[in-house]
Amino acid sequence: MRATLASLLTSAGLLAGCGGGGDGGIIGPPPGAEPVATVVVTPAAVRVEPDEEVELAAETRAADGTVLTGRTITWASSDEEVATVAPTSGAATVVTGHAFGVATITATSEGRQATAGISVERLGFQLLVTPSVDTVVLGQTVQFQAEVRALDGTVLPETFTWSSKDQDPNRVVAEVDPATGVVTGLAPGEAVIIAAPASRDGTGSARVLVLGFFVVSAGLGHSCGVTIAGAAYCWGDNDHGQLGDGTTTDRIRPVPVAGPPGGLAFTTLRAGNHHTCGVTAGPVYCWGDNSIGQLGDGTTTDRTRPTPISPNLFSSGVFFASVHAGRSHTCGRTFGGGAYCWGSNVDGQLGSGTSAISSPVPVEVSVPPPLLLVTLSAGSSHNCAVASDARAYCWGDNASGELGDGTTVDRAVPVAVAPPAGQTTPLAFTTLGLGANHSCGRTAAGVIYCWGANASGQLGDGTTTGHRMPAQVLALVAFESVTAGLEHTCGLGPTGTARCWGDNLFGQLGDGSVSDRLLPTVVAGGLSFARLSAGSGHTCGVTLDGRPHCWGTNISGQLGTGTTELSRLPLPVVSP
Repeated sequence: MRATLASLLTSAGLLAGCGGGGDGGIIGPPPGAEPVATVVVTPAAVRVEPDEEVELAAETRAADGTVLTGRTITWASSDEEVATVAPTSGAATVVTGHAFGVATITATSEGRQATAGISVERLGFQLLVTPSVDTVVLGQTVQFQAEVRALDGTVLPETFTWSSKDQDPNRVVAEVDPATGVVTGLAPGEAVIIAAPASRDGTGSARVLVLGFFVVSAGLGHSCGVTIAGAAYCWGDNDHGQLGDGTTTDRIRPVPVAGPPGGLAFTTLRAGNHHTCGVTAGPVYCWGDNSIGQLGDGTTTDRTRPTPISPNLFSSGVFFASVHAGRSHTCGRTFGGGAYCWGSNVDGQLGSGTSAISSPVPVEVSVPPPLLLVTLSAGSSHNCAVASDARAYCWGDNASGELGDGTTVDRAVPVAVAPPAGQTTPLAFTTLGLGANHSCGRTAAGVIYCWGANASGQLGDGTTTGHRMPAQVLALVAFESVTAGLEHTCGLGPTGTARCWGDNLFGQLGDGSVSDRLLPTVVAGGLSFARLSAGSGHTCGVTLDGRPHCWGTNISGQLGTGTTELSRLPLPVVSP
């Protein structure tokens, strides 16, 4: 068809005006006016699809090229089955394509003519689906768009039918509305979203990544999470780069943590006050505030992207199982049962046997031999760990009795947590949760004990009296885990029901109120959580199916809901 059109245009002289012959029926120029010498039609050659329209314009010129106005111009088609013109007179006309083929459109004025070649054919086109890749948090939706463009970039009218194809044939990752292109994430994974045009052959496609989270961590003013695929996302306050996206811009919805090409795969991470650290299959990475060396890279320079701790202990055969970020220090537990800490040491929180000497590189914690650490948790300026003898050991700041040894003396090496008042047998713990100035531990029976500051009822014993030794949280349920924030504490029951107690100024207890609670109170909403993390004035959790939720203060966007409005009830973290 293109060769036929080119031949027609060349042989008929379609690309330029030409003189007309004969005097019969010719309308001459107005009296005294210069006659038309040439007629020029633009565009001179056009390709259209059936039922598509295109406008042609004609210009009359004198022999010296001067444009003449007010002259009568008529239009005609050589084959009206292929293409028609309307109107048939005037300086411009609209050509409508009908049947496949080639037609000549002629413009005539005062016996002079010019022509344009019209080829009606199925044009080549681009089918674009946008965005080419998008992400959606499990259970939420994302809108895809599609359009057809001609080779010249013109958007052609079209309707589409949408479908999806899962990367894993054994799991339905996403479903798409066949008429609108709205995709809903149903399971973690990747799916191809396909747009099929109604009147054209071929399809366009894009990818959707459905994010299911297995852990979240709430810090001072930011939050982070790790997906089942190991990708890290953060949201909220970013004044020191603690979101790890390469900027210092606050984010009200999750942004991916930056990394090398291919990204970093994290097994876990923790959000501190203004910094974040995570564990990979290789080194530990940290980012954000580094004013006291809490990133462990040997400097005091803030980092807006993940930076490995230095020296790289991984290269020396030291593998980290977990990492824990405090206010201005960080600690990591190794698979061998040891621990390293770095950053501020003003209260002995590095556990190295000295205090007041901060370290921008990891230093080994003086764990009493032959004990090995099986869990570790960091508070604002203190740390606690469960050792191989099932007892809890703590070190660092003890101004409020948060080390649980019955004193308020800071400790530069781990000391054993004392038995509860009036008892002689030490408690056997399985997990721990540390806040700003209080600590909590769960026993194998699901009983939680807390110690330290209690001004807001964060110890959960029904009082606001602080304790230097463990005091039992008064609850009628067995807890699976415990987490502690600035002045509040939360625990998970056996069915995933979350209960919180303590400070509730910003609704961080999630019960719909702003009243402090001295005893565990059920988080509203009926959600079943797999994990919880208590931050400064907010709390986050991941449901059993991998959907992150947050509640409490939101001044920096730390709830990840797309706004900065606080919420006294759990709200889903929105898609990036």
